[in-house]
Amino acid sequence: MTKKTLKALQASIEHWKRMRTNANCGEEPYGDDCPLCELFIIDEDHHCTGCPIYKKTGKDECQNTPWRDAERAWVNFADYDKVTVAQWRRAAAKMIKFLEALLP
Repeated sequence: MTKKTLKALQASIEHWKRMRTNANCGEEPYGDDCPLCELFIIDEDHHCTGCPIYKKTGKDECQNTPWRDAERAWVNFADYDKVTVAQWRRAAAKMIKFLEALLP
């Protein structure tokens, strides 16, 4: 893993930690706020071949990761119900754990 990739991976982990802790931090679980996506999305079809997530899953758009569940929880979180807050935090924690497992 290059230093640039490692830095983006670490920044992505911090991004998810900020969102898990404070959902009103101004960030969302989408590519526009993800340092890895910023570095690796190479076209409008979201092909991200060099991303460590892609290298792990062989899929674009964070398929086969906890991201899908986290994204659903984020959407359900809109009304700030305590149950959905807990669901969001659990889903975000799973994504954090997944990303941390990619660290060298």
